[in-house]
Amino acid sequence: MLGDIATLVLQGTMISAVYALIAIGFTMIFGVGGTLNLAHGALIMSGAYVFGVLAQSIHSAVAFPVTIVVVALLSWGERVIESNS
Repeated sequence: MLGDIATLVLQGTMISAVYALIAIGFTMIFGVGGTLNLAHGALIMSGAYVFGVLAQSIHSAVAFPVTIVVVALLSWGERVIESNS
């Protein structure tokens, strides 16, 4: 019983931290650029998907840095496409 409550509190704290980081990212982008960049959410979901797929096949300690590189490349590619159009 007590272990279940501790698990729920820990999971709630972790998801709250993720939501806070997403909100901080939106705030920083809006504050600097003056516009709301909606690609931010797409990159977050891409990162979650890439990590989920990689974590099933390789150890998550290896999947995490690989995910960072993949999402950084996606972000860079989005910026290149946006500047060329």
